[in-house]
Amino acid sequence: MVNADGQLSSAAFPTEELLAVKGKTGASVDRCGLLEDPKRLLCQKIEEGANPAVGRNPWGYCTGEVGKIRSIGIAGNGSRQALKICPDPVVGNSNPKPWDQAHALILKFDNAYTRSQIRGVRDQLIEAFSCKVRTHATD
Repeated sequence: MVNADGQLSSAAFPTEELLAVKGKTGASVDRCGLLEDPKRLLCQKIEEGANPAVGRNPWGYCTGEVGKIRSIGIAGNGSRQALKICPDPVVGNSNPKPWDQAHALILKFDNAYTRSQIRGVRDQLIEAFSCKVRTHATD
């Protein structure tokens, strides 16, 4: 999901997740404004989610601005909103985590949008996030 230079790759936002198809519900993100200590909690979440056996290593995180994400448009008759951010707090977790309430999903704004249209906005979505992934070891 991260290139050798620390930039997000398109794999960070799989098309299936943005389209919510093939059993996917959306691209998972956390709303940092709802976290008491975002840097500490995001680093803790990264460490807990690590699974080197399947290639999920604790590397880092990046932040994005909601306004920039919502301003991404689908080309056509004017620019139509491409993506939306839906609150999706984790509930019913028998071992609640401090970031559960901050969970959200990025999804296509309109069900009529096609796979190619969503692929076409993915680069803009990546640009809406901080230019470089912050390594949790140094941040």
